[in-house]
Amino acid sequence: MLRALLFLLGVYSRVVIHEESDKPGLKYDSHYEKLLNKDRVVVLYLSYCPHSLEALETLESKNIPFTKYERGENQGFSDYVNTKFHYHKSPTIIIDGKFFGGNDKLQKTLRKNPKFLSNILPQ
Repeated sequence: MLRALLFLLGVYSRVVIHEESDKPGLKYDSHYEKLLNKDRVVVLYLSYCPHSLEALETLESKNIPFTKYERGENQGFSDYVNTKFHYHKSPTIIIDGKFFGGNDKLQKTLRKNPKFLSNILPQ
């Protein structure tokens, strides 16, 4: 009971429910970690969110390779990312497996340093 309450509050971060299974457990952590590291840049977004769409458009315009996951279609993964990084907004941008931020931070960083992410460009 306490574990369920802590999970709902986002405190108990080690139990994750996978979309295809109702069994909580650590074995899904490795699956989600693989998704987080599938590309150097990973974006969780909402298809109706203007901030998400701007971030995706910015990355595409800079020719930055990235993997995107729509939150509504990947609820288990979305919950895992929310819990792991304590960030519940869209978009959520992960770079090299580490939390970067949202669209505001992406735009601000690119204004200050236009060459940011240039090391991720395909050769």
